Amino acid sequence: MSADEEDVTITEKDLAALKNDVLKENIYEISSQLGDPGRYFASFKAKEILDRTDCETIKAQVTSMEKANVFIDTISGRCGRKGEHPYDVFVGALKRMKVHIHIVRILNQALAKKIAELKTTKRVQ
Repeated sequence: MSADEEDVTITEKDLAALKNDVLKENIYEISSQLGDPGRYFASFKAKEILDRTDCETIKAQVTSMEKANVFIDTISGRCGRKGEHPYDVFVGALKRMKVHIHIVRILNQALAKKIAELKTTKRVQ
């Protein structure tokens, strides 16, 4: 098997960092299309990623876009009580509600690209 064909291992830590990057790098795209993120609070509160104070801070924002920005900023980098990553909770909630599936596509494509780039970088090292 050549070096190019070797399977490169992506650690959980690597994957978590990539997911955070994808959320942050796509914040404008998400914020401009998401609307008020309040409908997703229950999913994040159940996983202990958001608490009541976080939700109040997000709700206090004036526009839907500001609310979405603060929502993404708040969830990025956090982890649920059982290790659930906010990216996975968000994508799962979007899929369950069957709304904004185009955001799911954007995020998943961006994550796949980041994973491929990291694998390429690890192969070169």
